[in-house]
Amino acid sequence: MADGSVEVGVNDWVLMKGDEVIASNSDPNNLMDEYKKYDDGEVVITKNPSGQYLYY
Repeated sequence: MADGSVEVGVNDWVLMKGDEVIASNSDPNNLMDEYKKYDDGEVVITKNPSGQYLYY
């Protein structure tokens, strides 16, 4: 999106750093390349936090 935010679909998985959504994809395996760019351990891959399910 033009304002720098990430569009998240209802059934998407997201890569998050703190409260910020860095990337989104319906297949969590597709987020792994982006995940590997962060070596500080502060990023997580989780189900869409606004969806019905949320994993910690």
